[in-house]
Amino acid sequence: MTLCPLLEALRAHLGPPGARNRTHGAAPLPFDAALDDSLAARLRDLPATLRDGAFTWGFVVKANVALWKAGRAPRGGLVLLPALGGPDVRLDHLARLCESVQALRERAAIPEGCAALARAVGDDHAWPELLEVPKSLTEGISLCVTAAALHPQHLPRPHLHAPFVPLVYRGNGKGNVTPLPARYWPAAVREAWLGWA
Repeated sequence: MTLCPLLEALRAHLGPPGARNRTHGAAPLPFDAALDDSLAARLRDLPATLRDGAFTWGFVVKANVALWKAGRAPRGGLVLLPALGGPDVRLDHLARLCESVQALRERAAIPEGCAALARAVGDDHAWPELLEVPKSLTEGISLCVTAAALHPQHLPRPHLHAPFVPLVYRGNGKGNVTPLPARYWPAAVREAWLGWA
């Protein structure tokens, strides 16, 4: 399934920004949920974001190694995502572009304009808030990378079975994104994540 139908399923499931009901079906939206886990503190101050924020995808460029095995503690990840306000990108296309970004880790000669991105990808201690990806790596598409806290207990499985997650932009979207807990994913998104190979 391509990215656009998945995004449409997600957007239809939760409703448009500014017009989301306080409940959706039998499940409360995240800003109404009585969260009793480590995500609670992060969501407590984000009601407007979850009510009015725009949804997109984040494709994992790098992540703490602990995320690739079962666990509960949140860990850092660097995600590639379309710039806020930009067009949607097919999921398979975003995966290929992510490979181009990841390849900077192995390159001896860094292309012009890519030094900051290469440091972010190659340095396991670098977690930038927002970094534009040079369009020479993205076929002219406006993409960025940003740090995000990934919570295994808010994925369909307690590890990164698939290297992408739905995100919601916080505020003006300038580097601030929060992964959407799996309890609020529609069936099509959950199936695509679980079926990723």
